[in-house]
Amino acid sequence: MFPILLKFSEPRFLEAFRNEGLLFMNPLEYFRSLEGDPARGDAYEGVSHVMQPMHIGEFVIDSGLPGVGKLTADPKELCAPVRISLTEMLACNVFCMFAITAPIDGDIILPVHRDELGSAFVLVLNTPELLRRVDAACIGAGVSKLEFGLVEYYDGLAYSGEVGPFRKRAIYRHQSEFRIVVRPGLNLPRYLRVGSLRDITSEILPSLKVNESLDFSTKSAIEVGWTAA
Repeated sequence: MFPILLKFSEPRFLEAFRNEGLLFMNPLEYFRSLEGDPARGDAYEGVSHVMQPMHIGEFVIDSGLPGVGKLTADPKELCAPVRISLTEMLACNVFCMFAITAPIDGDIILPVHRDELGSAFVLVLNTPELLRRVDAACIGAGVSKLEFGLVEYYDGLAYSGEVGPFRKRAIYRHQSEFRIVVRPGLNLPRYLRVGSLRDITSEILPSLKVNESLDFSTKSAIEVGWTAA
């Protein structure tokens, strides 16, 4: 099953999304640079692997430079996880949406987080068709690799391993992201035009009324035969 998707943004951007199918895709490097934006900024964006100090047996950097040699550190003295970022990862372009994967009894978006997302939203009425059109647009634009899927959220104090564009720390779990990722990236914004999406998206609605406008409760899900993604 595909998730139900919402796109939050400002009305002018949502108009372009509906009328032209414009997907404005920033590189991951952009989100890492937004230090003053707690909603979108994330210093871990573009990280390919993360390693917690307690999972490191020995930390050695061999510079291979005369007079420098090897640099060593006691893992117990590391003040934060070791992050490895690759240029290719930082450059990949992403388009983010809010995903609903199971019935929600209560607020879809908690009021404390609502202002982070943008003043308006549209509901995608046919997720598989949206992704089919994105795939066709990527082929037409000569994009070599398209990926999409839900973001998996991990414990930022305990997890060591691969990260990439589809894993984020659990402090961002409320964003419930679904991402469309294009590689290799431009390391600049990419403007991917899919074509009109008016037939598979709702009208533009105010974010302030998202919890009043939509009903994804268990009762409604049972009535329409909807199962979790």
